[in-house]
Amino acid sequence: PDILLADEPTGNLDKETGIRVLDLFKKIQKDLDQTFFLVTHNEEIAKIAEINYRLDNGKLINVKKT
Repeated sequence: PDILLADEPTGNLDKETGIRVLDLFKKIQKDLDQTFFLVTHNEEIAKIAEINYRLDNGKLINVKKT
């Protein structure tokens, strides 16, 4: 697929398994140049993204681009 959607992919996982899932996403992104659209409430997880957006009163706000 052009884009993989991951909605709270680590939300119900223990920390170790969550890290493994995110490491897998990073490997897939690097090896296959895959685009991910990842939704999370966890600020630490959001830091792995190249671009971050935040919902603010129903509006999408760009908060970080690396």
